[in-house]
Order: sequence, then structure tokens, then C-alpha cells
Amino acid sequence: MKFITNRNFSNEKNQTVTISDIQNVLKLNRLEKLFDIYETPIRIEVAQNSPSQLLSEYLSIFYRDACFIEIQDACFIEIQDAYLSERENENNLNQFILKYVNKARCEILFVLNWTATTKTNLELKFTNYNGYNTKVKSLKARQAHPSHIRTEDYRIDLGYRLKIFGKNNKTENEIIKISKIKVKL
Repeated sequence: MKFITNRNFSNEKNQTVTISDIQNVLKLNRLEKLFDIYETPIRIEVAQNSPSQLLSEYLSIFYRDACFIEIQDACFIEIQDAYLSERENENNLNQFILKYVNKARCEILFVLNWTATTKTNLELKFTNYNGYNTKVKSLKARQAHPSHIRTEDYRIDLGYRLKIFGKNNKTENEIIKISKIKVKL
């Protein structure tokens, strides 16, 4: 239980928050930006070398109780395969996203694109991925390019894909946008 002051309620909402703002609220109990980090729409400026785990914990608030999640992480160039199949992105998927998803009750749809020569491999790899209830859908490269995580209630636009979580538990510089979905999936 936390005490919220009148000042917190009367602050005008700031559309842009930083990883520092998130850390202040989640870890340090400084509540000045409490409503900024929970009321959508939210725009997060992710600085280079911020803690990936903190970003991961925060983003999970928007999908950890979801019954359906769509993860779209596909590349733009017709001759390449899904970014998700790259080792770094797949590691980020497992370490920073899926660990917050309830395996027993959540269905996950991976939206990818692939070349004809690797279609079967990607379908096999990401169908029922690591014990999760997952399916795979292919879109044309141009349609599948925007990267996002979408649930029944929220859409998280990830800019430069799952690479945002970076390497060595330090983020890449990026902007994330979180919005509430008005229409159910």
C-alpha cells in the first residue's frame, strides 16, 4: 500500500517518460510520475545502456495477465527471414518477454515473414515454442515490418524490435509507444 499525495493527483500528465522515471516509481517509491507510467498513451524514451531487466519488468505489466499476445518481429527485406530467428532477438524474447507470460493460459501468435527456403524451419521452430501455446502467421515483408507486442488491451510498438533489450542486459537507444486498444482482438 502506498500513500498518494494530492500533488501526485494534480500533476499534469507527461506523455513522455524515461527509464529513470520508471525506476523511480517501481523501485524507489518516488511517486511523482506514478500516473505518467500507468496511464496510456505512454511514450518511453529508452536511453542507451539502461537496465534491460527494469524495462522488461515494466513492459510486462501490460501483457503478463493476457490470454492472447501477438508478437510481430519481422524484417523488411524480402530475401531475409524474421528478425526473431536471430540469436540475440530470440534470447531477448525468452529472457525479457516470455518469462512473464503464463504458459498455461496464454496463446501467443508470432507474426513473421520468411523466404520459401526457410518457411518450414521457422514454422516448426516457433510453433509450440519452448512449451508455450504458440502459433505462427506469415505476412508479406512490407505488412509485417512494424514490430509490436499486442494483447487484448494494449499495443506496445517497439521501434527497433526486440533488439531494444540490447546485449549484456543493457538497452539500445529507442522510443517505445504503448497505447490502449479500444477494439478487442
